[in-house]
Formats: sequence, C-alpha cells, structure tokens
Amino acid sequence: MKTNKTIKQLLMAICAWLVFSPTFAQDYPAVLVKNSGKSLTQVYAPASKIYLNEALEKLKSRFKISFFYNPQLVNHQIVKFMETDEDLDKQLEALLTPLDLTFQKIDQSVYVITQKNSRGTKANQKKEGEIGQQRTHVTDDLIEMFTPKSVKFGMRMSKLITGRVIDEETNLPMPGVNVVVKNTTVGTTTDSDGKFSISVPDDAKVLLFSSIGYKTLEVPIGSQVVMNVKLSPDITALKEIIVVGYGEQKREDVTGSISSIKAQELKTVPMAGIDQLMQGRASGVMVTQNTGQPGGGVSVRIRGITSLTGSNEPLYVIDGVPFTGDGVQSQAFSAFGGGGGQTSQSILSSINPADIVSVDILKDASATAIYGSRASNGVVLITTKRGKANDSKINYDTYYGFQQVPKYLPVMNLQEYASFINQIRAENSQQPQEEFRDVSLLGKGTDWQRQIFRTAPIVNHQIGLSGGKDKIQYYVSGGYFQQDGIIVGSNFDRYTIRVNLDNQAKDWLKIGTSITASRTNQRVTLTDDDNGVVSAALLQAPNIPVSYPDGSWGGPEDINSGLQTNPVAMALLRDVRRMQNRFLGNFYADVNLYKGLTFRSSFGGDITYSENTAYNPTYQWGAVINTQNKYIRGNNQSFFWMWQNYLTYNKSIGEDHKLTGMIGHEAMKSQYEWLSGTRTGFYSNDVQALNAGTAISATNENGKGASTLESVFGRVNYGFRDKYNLTVTYRIDGSSKFGPSNRWGAFPSVAGAWTISNESFMKDIKSISNLKLRAGYGVVGNQNINNYAFGAALKPIITAYGTGFFVDKIPNSSVRWESATQTNLGLDVGLFNDRITFSVDVYDKTSKDFLYILPLPAYTGAGSNWDDIQAPYVNLGKMQNKGIDLTVNTENINANGFSWRSTLILSAYRNKVLELVDDKSAIFRNVQWFNTVTKSAVGQPVGQFYGFVTDGIFQTLDEVNSAPAQADKVAQGNGTWVGDIRFKNLDETPVNGKQVIDGNDRTYIGSPHPKFTFGFTNSLTYKNFDISIFLQGSYGNKIFNFTRRHTEGMNGVAMNQLRSVTNRWTTDNPSNTMPRMVLGDPNGNNRVSDRFVEDGSYLRIQNIAFGYVLPNNFLNRFRLSKLRLYGAIQNLWTFTKYTGYDPELGAYNQDALLMNVDNGHYPNPRTYTLGLNIEF
Repeated sequence: MKTNKTIKQLLMAICAWLVFSPTFAQDYPAVLVKNSGKSLTQVYAPASKIYLNEALEKLKSRFKISFFYNPQLVNHQIVKFMETDEDLDKQLEALLTPLDLTFQKIDQSVYVITQKNSRGTKANQKKEGEIGQQRTHVTDDLIEMFTPKSVKFGMRMSKLITGRVIDEETNLPMPGVNVVVKNTTVGTTTDSDGKFSISVPDDAKVLLFSSIGYKTLEVPIGSQVVMNVKLSPDITALKEIIVVGYGEQKREDVTGSISSIKAQELKTVPMAGIDQLMQGRASGVMVTQNTGQPGGGVSVRIRGITSLTGSNEPLYVIDGVPFTGDGVQSQAFSAFGGGGGQTSQSILSSINPADIVSVDILKDASATAIYGSRASNGVVLITTKRGKANDSKINYDTYYGFQQVPKYLPVMNLQEYASFINQIRAENSQQPQEEFRDVSLLGKGTDWQRQIFRTAPIVNHQIGLSGGKDKIQYYVSGGYFQQDGIIVGSNFDRYTIRVNLDNQAKDWLKIGTSITASRTNQRVTLTDDDNGVVSAALLQAPNIPVSYPDGSWGGPEDINSGLQTNPVAMALLRDVRRMQNRFLGNFYADVNLYKGLTFRSSFGGDITYSENTAYNPTYQWGAVINTQNKYIRGNNQSFFWMWQNYLTYNKSIGEDHKLTGMIGHEAMKSQYEWLSGTRTGFYSNDVQALNAGTAISATNENGKGASTLESVFGRVNYGFRDKYNLTVTYRIDGSSKFGPSNRWGAFPSVAGAWTISNESFMKDIKSISNLKLRAGYGVVGNQNINNYAFGAALKPIITAYGTGFFVDKIPNSSVRWESATQTNLGLDVGLFNDRITFSVDVYDKTSKDFLYILPLPAYTGAGSNWDDIQAPYVNLGKMQNKGIDLTVNTENINANGFSWRSTLILSAYRNKVLELVDDKSAIFRNVQWFNTVTKSAVGQPVGQFYGFVTDGIFQTLDEVNSAPAQADKVAQGNGTWVGDIRFKNLDETPVNGKQVIDGNDRTYIGSPHPKFTFGFTNSLTYKNFDISIFLQGSYGNKIFNFTRRHTEGMNGVAMNQLRSVTNRWTTDNPSNTMPRMVLGDPNGNNRVSDRFVEDGSYLRIQNIAFGYVLPNNFLNRFRLSKLRLYGAIQNLWTFTKYTGYDPELGAYNQDALLMNVDNGHYPNPRTYTLGLNIEF
C-alpha cells in the first residue's frame, strides 16, 4: 500500500509538471478550468479580447464591490467585455455564462463566483477533446493537491463564509487580516476593503482572526454564513517597533529611555503643530506655549535645562533629515516694542501634523549619543505616513472652529476709573476732571480688552492618497491651515504638500523619497512689553473711545494726559509679517548585500527662504501724532544638505544569540545669507517699498556664513535568550565651528537591560507579564554657537578719512564643545497580561563647559552691548539635572463593545548650577531694560526670581522712622510714608553708619521650575462612539507677574488699573497687602519683589474630543469606507490661583533663564472645533 501511494504521488507530480511546464505549454496559451466532470477544459485567448480577471477589476472599481473566486476558475479566461449602462447583475451574466460560471450575491457589495453544475459549453468540450489528444487528463486528486484550501468552492468544503473585518476603535476596514479555521491550515486573508470569503470543512467549529498589532479573536462558526468582525488593538504590540537613531528596534530590545507617541494618540485631537501634540503625552518632556500667537513658538525641554547660554531646544529629525534651534524671529520684530521671543515663529510650524504617524523622543544619553554633538537637549524623531501595498485609500479631513480668550482681567470700568482719578487728584490738591465731576452720570466706558480680543476662526483642510502594489507604494497629501489670532491683527496660514514614495526596484534594491514643500504666512501682533497690545489694553483709560464718529482713531485729548497708545490702532496699523517657503526632503537607497547585511545611502536637504517686514505708519490717535513712518525689510535664505551612508548587519546565532551592528559616515553643510534694509519718510502709508522712502534715511545690513559637520558612528546591539540586552554606541564629530585643536569630539554610550519576566523562575507568576530593568550611561554634546566663534573678526567703519576696519571680536582658538553626561536607571513592568503597564526612569544629567561670552574689564573695549567689541567665547561652568519620569497605562474596561483606557504621565526634575567662573559669579537677566528679574548662581537652580522681600505695610510714622531707610528720605510725597511697603533688610551692612535697603538686600524670591508636571488621558469607546479627555498641568512653579507692576502700580495719573487697587491702603482701610496710591512711587513699591511672585500651579482640561463613526450599512450606500464626525474643545478650563490670563507662559524671549515671566503675555485661546473625516 505504501509503495502504491508513493507511485501515485510520483505520477501526480509528473502530470503536474507536464501541465504547468513552460516548455510544454508555450504553443498553447491556455489555462486549466475545473469542470463538474472529470476532465479539464482548455480555452484559447483571442488577441482582441481581455482576460476575465481584468473585466472583474473594472467592475469592482466602478461599482465599489468585491469578488471572491477560485483563481483557477478565472485566471487567463478570455471574455468579450464592454462597459455599458446595464446593471451589474446583467453584465456578470453576460461575462460568466459562456464560461460555465455563475455568481452568488452575498450582500450589497460582496459577490462569489463559482462553477455551474454542468460540463460546460460545447466549445469547451470540443477544446477539451483536442487537448485530450495531446495531453493526459489530470484527475480530481491533482486539483485537490495543488488548489489552495481557502478557495475550494464546491470541492471538499461544504460551507462558504463571507464577511468583513474592521478596527474596533476607528471602524476602518482592515486589509491583510489572517482568517484561519482553528486547528487546520485552511485560511485566507482580507482584501483592501477588509472583506474575506472562506470555504470551511463540515466539522469546522471556530475561525481565528489575527493581525500584527491586534489581539487575536476566536469566533464560533455555528450556523453563521456572514461574519462582521471587529479587532481591538493590542497596546503592547502596537508599541513593539519604535524608531531609534538610524534604524528601528523592537521595544523588547530597547535599553535606553525612549517615549513614543503613536498615530492612535495623534489623530484624536486637532492641533496646529507637532510640538503641541507632545504636551503631556511623554514623560520627561516639558512642553509650554510661549505665546498664544498663531504659529508662535513653543518651548520643548527634555529632562530639564541643559545649557546656560545656548539653545535648550531638542534636535528634530523628520524622516532622517535633522534640524534644530529656537523659533525663527524676524529682525523687524523688535522695531516697535514687544518681546521678540514671544513673537517668533515655531520651527515646526511648517510641518503638517496630519502627515505624522509617530513621534519618538530619545531622552537619555544611551539613546541620544548616536547623534553626538547635537544631542545634549534630547532628540525628537518624527516619522511621516507611507503607503501600503494593496491598501489604497483616499482620506479627506476637515474641521472648522472658533477661538476665544478664556478669561478677562478685572480692570476698572469708567465709573470706577473716574472715582479713582478723582481720589488721586484730591490727594494731590487738584480739582476733579470736568467730565468726572458726577460719576453717576457715566456709563461703563470703553472695554479695551473686548476691543482687542475677538472670536477668531480656525480652518483646516487635508487630503491624503496612499496605497500601491507589491513593488511601489505611495503617500501623497496636501493641506491648508488658517488661523486668525484672538487678538486683532494676528493670523497665520500654512500650505503644505507631501510626497512619500517607496519602490522595491529589485529583490536586492529598494529606493524611495520623502519630500515636503510648505509656505507659511504670519502676521504678528506685538505683545509682551509695556508698550505691547495686551498691556496697553489693560492700562488705557476707559473714557477714550476706540474711534470717533468721523472714523479717526481715538486718543488722549492732550499729550500730557497719560497713556499714548490706542491698542486697537496699534494692533491693526503696525504691520509685522513673516513669509517662509520651505522645501525639506531626502532620497534613500537600501541595498541587500548579503543575508542580514544591508547598506543604506540617504541624501537630504532643507531649503528655506523667508521675507520679514515691519511697517510703522504715520498716524494720529487724538492728540498723539506720529509724523515719521518707518519700514524694515529683511530677506533670509538658508541651504542645508546631509549625506548619510551606513551598513547594518543582523545575525541570529541559534535561538540564543541576536546581534545587530551598524557603522556609518555622515557629512553635512549649512549655509545662510541675510539682507535687511530700513528707510523712513514715506509719502504714503499705502506704498510700502524701500525705494519709496528717503534715501538719506537708508540703512542696509548683510551677512552670510556656513558651517560643516563630519561624523563617523557605530552601534552594536546584542541580545541573549530574550533576557539580556547590551547596546554600545560611539560617535565622533568634527565641526568647523571650533578651532583646529578642538574640532573633533567623541561621544560614547553603553546601556544594558535584563528582562526578568523571561527567566524560568518567573513562569509561575502569571500576574507579571513583563518585568525589565534598564541601565545606561553616555556622553553627548552641544555645538550650538555662532559660526567662526573661535576666530577674530573685523567690522567696517565709515569715517571722514574713508572706510576702515576695527576689531569686532576677540578670538579664542581653544573654545571646545559643551558636553553632557547622563546616567539612567529604568524599570518596565506589565501586569495581568499588560492590562496595567508602567515605566519609571531615574536619571542624573550633568552638563559642563558652557559656551559662554567671557566677562572682560571695560578697558579692553569688550562687552555684550551692540556697539562693543564682542568678548570671546570660553568654556566654563557645570550644571546638574536630576529627575524621575513615570508613565502608567491601564486598560480599565474592554467588554461588550465598551472600552476605557487611561494613561498617566508624571515628570519631575531638580536643577542646580554647580560651577561658574567662580563661586561668587552669577548670570542676571533683565526685563524692560534695567529691571533685573532672575539670577543664576552656584548652588541654585537657573533662572531663579531675584528681588526684594516684602514685610507688610507701614501703618504708623513710628514704624517708618524706626525702619532702615527704604528709599530717599522720610517725607510725604517725597519718600517713604505710611501706607508704603516695608522691605526686609537682609544684608544689614551699614552704609555711612546707617541701615539701608539697597541692592544687597535682594535675594531669591521664587523658582520658575515646577516640582512636577503631569498629563492624564482617558480614552473611551462604545460601539461607534469615542471620547477622549486630556488633563495637563504643573505644580510648584512660580510666576513673576511683571504686568502687575503697572496694573497695580497706582503711580500714574491716567492709566487704568485692576479692581484689586480698590482695596489699597487708606487711613480708612489700613490694608497690609496693597500699598497706598501715590504719584511717582517714591518708595519704590513697584520694584522687583516677591509682591509680584505668584503661584503658577495649574490643572487644565486641555482637551475633550468626541467622535462618531457612521455605520457600515449607511456607508455602503455611498461607497465610503469610513465617515467620522468629531468635535473638540481645547483649553476648556484651568484651575489655578494665578491672577493673570494664563499660567502657561514658557520662556520669555525663548530665554531659558527667563522662564515664567508675564509681561503682557498673549494668552492661549480656548478653541471649539467640529470636523469631518471621510475615507474612500
């Protein structure tokens, strides 16, 4: 029996070779079609007709349906086909009947093609007879042997099951899902619409549905013939692959500290920029909005403050192309007042967040060291979307919304203001203003806040096309975003195009590209200054109108009556704009050289051109007249290119050892050039062109420069039995920014991990699904200084004797890299099959050799003023950041169509300056020229608020006389008096034998650094409904409310004030918190002191997003794959003790040493949006 079976199998194999042999079949362009009889029919193909499968594809595309069939029934069948207006069923009958085929309609969009129960047409029988003379017939056993079991319609399967698989969270169809009869090899996969068809044996009980990144689902078959299945994402599997520097790694093999934000988290909330998406979603990453200005800058700090003098922003890498730096600021922005950093444009504002699929944040040195000299502030890897084979999609997303200021500050209305002014005048022996004699006759007056703030629209349109075949995949998108600011005159718009292509050109070669082009336009409203729009709106008198009936702008009646600024006119007339065109992209080639050995070459670039303009017109605001208009124009262009080449080798040795090695070379160059010009004396405000101004007023400036960086790098990953992992990284960078003797720097790192849960002694502990220890140490650098900083420089000067040169900069050829060393210890835990997971990291990061401009004696001519000789850069100082990062994920409920998942992010760090020039040296930062607000010194955190300490209010003259001299002398209206603030005498060193309060009595009065920051996300879904609630906040940080120095200053005749001044000290109201009202402030009640330091802690309902996916039976009518309606409320409510507009302030002028200073801050808006997402 065994011999006969072997012979039978051998004969069948020979027959199969005869049937499918290209040599035998070359004269007969035919295919085999299974008939109901015991023979095979051969069909010849007329050249003028088309194949049946091509005709079916045309019908599929036209009618938006799916066909399921045995390929042996259809492939190479020739039919006459013509597109007509007949319905689908009639066209199918015309195609299939001549071929002895029929169809069955399963539902509105699924058709199954099968064999009729006959021998076929006479033509087929005739052909069969002809073939029989040349070829031996193949039996049913051969067909059974070589036909896939998933397509055996009418063979040995008795039941056909069809259906569709969709994502439980998004309700999107899922292509490529494996559908298998349990305990058999009978299976199939879903098509691009998520549909499947499978013939199952009589005794089949269960179908298994599985896909990478999703939980496997078992569905009992029973009597079902149609199955609509939802697969739920596997949280652990979704995070299995993460992006690291120059490659990818499985999460289980990662030894460093990396936070990942995936597409599932990114798509739920409509956001203007990528940086906003990171807020509160990654531990160890503190993201703060520097301004609510559309397109404005954001501060991103990874594990504290790293540099005292340079940028603290991370390195961003988008699809392999790196760029870094603070927000881009126009030279024109400082022309008319306003904090420059607050009006800067985010460097990420040109990137469309809808194109992003993941953000991976490298935090510790073992993860960032592969980027060497640019990685001291951390690295953010941004990956954009790419197409998938056989998964074609057209996606359109749009939302519309409006924005409002979340709160208004309680300033005095006209009646309150008039009473206040009358009291000031009375105390200074003056008569009331004529119009204020009877306050009861007055109305509320002009509410300047409601005049500058508006309800502003926000609009976004995004369309994306993705898909491809086995060899070529594509992703193409276009986007338009437009946002008006909540302050009049400010707006931002962005146009983007992206093309991502991948082509498997050969089995050994894959090539591709990632290209994006963008154009942004920003109009800036100047804020963050005493003369800014926000401060002016708070201080301008309510008795002044915005405009007069004749259309002219309102203003004071005489130039000596107080505040000169009309904030609405200033916002609309002072025209400050920035336009930027940007082209960012790279081209790559992957070559498979040998089994496990690949080579990648990537060439990328970043080309930017921007125009910056600022125009201050002539105007008349009441009695205030400006006759000198001014126009500033600046052009900036930059070109960056980089070329990467690296080899990667993957090798598994048995089942125990896994080795990955990577070695590479990288070269890059950055060039820039800028040109600016200024003129005044324009004959009309409508003609804003430099040549329209007077030639005598013209000033021009021009500059350009370049820098290069060359690097070699390598990394080795070793894993043993999925328990122990080791990563070693080494990079050498050479930078043109340093002198020849210090041009090269080395940046090593080492890290290891122990997956304890894979040990044999953990097998019986079922509650712990993952337990992993990580440890790492590494060195990274910072080369972020000006080009040619190590050398000398000359500057031209025009004199009566001709043009000459003078020394502009003192050289220092020994200047070298900033460096940072970091130690990291981490623990990853998964409980109850990863229903609860948490990751905790503790770190110690020490940075040193800051690139600092050396203070030199005045006689050298060196200094930091614009007209001084620039002092040399030197390396000095050391600073430490210690902290802890915590991430907790929980799957609270997942049953009966309802799921609830939560994520908690908690980050804390402590900062300390360890060394400067000496123990007594310090770095001070000022706001508004000479007002020192912060001090950074040895033993303290950077940017500590620094000023006087208050000690109540003088209630009696005896208290005044017995206290140290607070100001000039003791006399009413001329110095300290009862009702003034008493300041503490901390120094107690006598001056001329007397105790005095002077600059030596200043001390640290608060820290802008939070004790911890947090984010808390809850995602809930029920059937087709979803809702996401995101809370975010900060605890323990202080804010210096510089604005209150004016809004509670009570030292001006015409300026409006906050209502809190009604509780000021008077003889009838001996307040111990609010001082007296006095012109000129002779006691210095408004000096920088703890009076203006406030608690900046807050808890914010940052976002509530909700959505509904329409059911499939509705979508099928319109041939749609998905239609989701959604809405969101951003910045819904903030719980805080802070009295200003917004406790989220960021860094003033993007200076890390001036954090949390509010000087007329542009508040973050509350935004309401409604959107629509459609997928075809």
